Amino acid sequence: MNPTDSKNIDAIKNSISLIKSFINYDKTKKQLEETRLQAELPGLWDNPDNATKVMKKREQLESTISPVNLLENQLTDLIGLYALAESENDDALVAELSEQLHHLSEQAYSIQIEAILSDKHDVLNCFLEINAGAGGTEAQDWAEMLARMYARWAESRKYKVEITDKSIGNEAGVKSIALHISGNKAF
Repeated sequence: MNPTDSKNIDAIKNSISLIKSFINYDKTKKQLEETRLQAELPGLWDNPDNATKVMKKREQLESTISPVNLLENQLTDLIGLYALAESENDDALVAELSEQLHHLSEQAYSIQIEAILSDKHDVLNCFLEINAGAGGTEAQDWAEMLARMYARWAESRKYKVEITDKSIGNEAGVKSIALHISGNKAF
């Protein structure tokens, strides 16, 4: 195994370890198991408000745990395939697996950054308000472009974006705009 691939494997393992510590993996996994048991109770939907809370909590816990499990499984598979490819002297496959290790390393780092955002408020939705302020038509046009950029960014990350207030500019753009961004870790 070349040094770069070993470095990527170590980086992925380090990221997995850090992610587990940030999300308190064992405790979260136990909570998920308890929530799944609650969701399977026969009378769950007798109280729709409670059922909604249980299902939302289960979804949130699953979205916290599943990326770690997926990373671990992908890493195990890649290491196994890499060893097999090396034993077979399949340089093309080794090169492909090396590239996949690099991508997995980047993905692990991205998930690690997301795991850092594990404060109790980070799972909440948010409001974004943009005001043109002074500057006339150019500022109003810029405010509209900025709102559109944030909306596209949020939509690309699977957040739901809703315009809650909009004051249109005199000639172009907007004087002010308020967006409600909802989804896991939108805050």
